[in-house]
Amino acid sequence: MLNAWFHGSLGFHSGVKASGAFNGGILLFALVLLQPRYPLNRKKADSTLTNFRMFLRETPYVLMIFG
Repeated sequence: MLNAWFHGSLGFHSGVKASGAFNGGILLFALVLLQPRYPLNRKKADSTLTNFRMFLRETPYVLMIFG
């Protein structure tokens, strides 16, 4: 699709703008369709330290984030 826009009648500048508008439209559509998932037990709020400890337990994810 981008190749057709870049080398076609739109050109590079307009092709990039059209691609950005297309992606933005799709993202807005996805935001409208998404619904938040809340935890089942909302009575007990976890502390920040507890959440950080849970974060550190997932080693592959932590390595990817810091990498």
